[in-house]
Amino acid sequence: GAVAYLAKAMGIEPAINGNGDFTTGGGNYIANANQSTTENVTGVYDMSGGTWETMSAYLSEQNSGNMDNLIAKKDTKYVDVYAKGANVGDSDSNYQANSDKYGDALYETSSNGGSSPMCWSGNYAYYLSSNGPVFYHGGYYGNVGVAGLFAFSCNTGRSNRTDCWRRGLHFMTCVHFFPSIYSKRVNATRKRLFLLNCVNSKLD
Repeated sequence: GAVAYLAKAMGIEPAINGNGDFTTGGGNYIANANQSTTENVTGVYDMSGGTWETMSAYLSEQNSGNMDNLIAKKDTKYVDVYAKGANVGDSDSNYQANSDKYGDALYETSSNGGSSPMCWSGNYAYYLSSNGPVFYHGGYYGNVGVAGLFAFSCNTGRSNRTDCWRRGLHFMTCVHFFPSIYSKRVNATRKRLFLLNCVNSKLD
């Protein structure tokens, strides 16, 4: 979510990865740097297209056979559970039941749960229901025109050719591959925190 919002704030809409072999950066991440969230090789790729990415987020009490392990072993720090609406089989009903839930780039980027399935940038938007209790994000390579940073849909949590899981981004990747950039940013942050502490001390 944070990566998507940051790219949006910078006015960047990554190009769709239309590679049917599901290769990062469309098979050439340097030539296709416009598919990253920074439009260069330091960004996050495959946020638009490639495969639908299964999220650790699902509709309350709608156990899917493929998600039983996740649901049984869930840690609330890592799994988002969404309330069911009066009509659990209706995406719009479940959408309205979670109208107070912000920060997940769902309710705040769309206007309904699926009756008019579009959100920011014309991305696809379809909310959870009893038939699709698990969130998917980003779209797949064939969703030309509707895949994107904020595209979301739902399914059973199945595993197939066009649906996958995204492994978590590791903070140390930045340290390992871009030490000079990391060092400069950390030092700049330390300076800002130092100045802020000085100001706060004087205000106190």
